[in-house]
Amino acid sequence: MVVENLPRREPRMKLKTYIEDLLAAENLRTSTQATYASVLKNHIAPTIGQLEIEAIRPVDTRAFFADLYRRGVGLGSIDMCYRLLSKTFRAAVAEQTVGHNPMATVKRPKLTRSELSPPTQEELSAIVAAIQPRYRAMTLVMAWCGLRVGEAAGLRVEDWDPTTRRLYIRQQSARYGVGELKTDASRRVVFAPVFVAEALAKHLLQFPPVDGRLFSTRVGNWITNDSYYTVFRSACRRAKVRDFHPHELRHHAVSAMVRSGASIKAIQRQAGHATSKMTLEVYSHINDQDLEDIAARLDEQNGKPPSEPAA
Repeated sequence: MVVENLPRREPRMKLKTYIEDLLAAENLRTSTQATYASVLKNHIAPTIGQLEIEAIRPVDTRAFFADLYRRGVGLGSIDMCYRLLSKTFRAAVAEQTVGHNPMATVKRPKLTRSELSPPTQEELSAIVAAIQPRYRAMTLVMAWCGLRVGEAAGLRVEDWDPTTRRLYIRQQSARYGVGELKTDASRRVVFAPVFVAEALAKHLLQFPPVDGRLFSTRVGNWITNDSYYTVFRSACRRAKVRDFHPHELRHHAVSAMVRSGASIKAIQRQAGHATSKMTLEVYSHINDQDLEDIAARLDEQNGKPPSEPAA
C-alpha cells in the first residue's frame, strides 16, 4: 500500500488555537483585541477551549455558559464570551471547519444597565482636590466635557485650541499606545468651560507635554484606562467619598449638560453619542433635587411660587 496516495487528514485543532488564529487574521481595534484576548485566556482557554473544535456539541457550549453563571462570572464577561464564541463558530461554519454551529441553541445573556449615581458637585470637588495634580485637569475634562477616559488620555497638544476653548477628539489611548475611536460619532469637537480651560493652561505650565501628549504618566507614558482607574480610585478614598468608577465622570458631565437646559442634539454631539436616544436613556440622571426643581417650575407656571418653610 502506498501511503502517500491516501487522502491526507488535517490534524484536529483545539478551539483555543482556532480562536487565536481567527483573531490574529482580523484587523480589530486594539481595545477589542485586548478584550477578546482577556476572555479567551481567563474563561474559554482553560475549559471549552481545550476541546477539538470539530468535536464541540451544543451540550458543550450550554455546559460552558452554565458553569460561568454558577461561578458568578460577571454578565459583561459572559456576554463577551458569547460574542467571541458566536463569532468563532460562524467563521468555522463558513470555512467548513465544522458542519454545524453549536452556539445556535445558546441564548445571549440579558444585560441590564446598573443604576449609576454620578458624583455630586461636592463629591466631585473633593475628588479633584484629592487626585494627584498631574491628573487633575484630565479629570475636569472628563467631568465637565464628557470625554471617555481613553479619549481624554489620547489628547495631544495640537488637539487643544485655548483661543476658542475647543478640544478635537481624534484618537484614544489604548493599552498599547493610541488607537481608533470607539465609534464614528466619537470623532468630534468639544467646547470646554472657562474654568476647564484655565485648568488646562495651568496643567501645561506645571507638566510640559511629553512627545506632544497633553496628558501623560509620571514617567512619560500614555495614560491607559487601567492606570487612570488606579489613580482615580485612590483619590476617591482620600476624598472619603464612594468608590466611583471613572466612567461616572462622563455621566456627571452629560447630566450637568441636560440640567443646564441645553438641547439634546447639542449634548449628543458634545458627548459623541450615536443617537439622542442614548443621551436621554443612558446618561441623564435624575436625583431628588432635579425632581424638586421640576415641581418648583410647575408651581411658577401656575402662578404659585413655592411656599415659605414653616417657622
